[in-house]
Amino acid sequence: MKKDCKKCDIIKKNNDTMREQAARIVELKKQVNNLCVELEEYKKKEKQIIQVLAFAKEKAEEIIQDAKIKYALECQRLRLYRNKWMRYIKDKNREGKLAADIEKTNEVLKECQSQLEDMLYTDLGIDKSVVDSYIYERERIDAEPALNYKAIIEQNLKLEEDDEEDFDGEDKITDEELEKMLEKLRM
Repeated sequence: MKKDCKKCDIIKKNNDTMREQAARIVELKKQVNNLCVELEEYKKKEKQIIQVLAFAKEKAEEIIQDAKIKYALECQRLRLYRNKWMRYIKDKNREGKLAADIEKTNEVLKECQSQLEDMLYTDLGIDKSVVDSYIYERERIDAEPALNYKAIIEQNLKLEEDDEEDFDGEDKITDEELEKMLEKLRM
């Protein structure tokens, strides 16, 4: 009977070991399932991230393209604006009024300056050190060389005459020219 007992003990040990291993297998299967679920979640997030990055890249390219078009159109508007002002200056200079208008504007600005200075000294009661530093700066700026407006106007008119050969007199860009510009920018 003792042999039977030893055999029973071995069977009992084997049964206990198998139960432990079965429990461990069940536990590992649960862990594998949990890890598979987490892996699927990470794959979904990865797909979302890829989509977001693709959208961001597409949006960035679109913004760059829009900026190029706006830049080209703004350059065109500035060219037209410059041409209008150059024609205005040329017309005023023919009448001899431009230099006179500039001098008149300068006189009005000097009068405004003196009125503002009087207001600073009398009405606002500004500290003497502030007034002294203001006067110093004003004299320093006034001592700088003044612009020769007549020479500037003549130089710009000469440049404008040179540009007139290239200018066809139109202030608007045609739709065809605009389309060509846009096509160049898109490339």
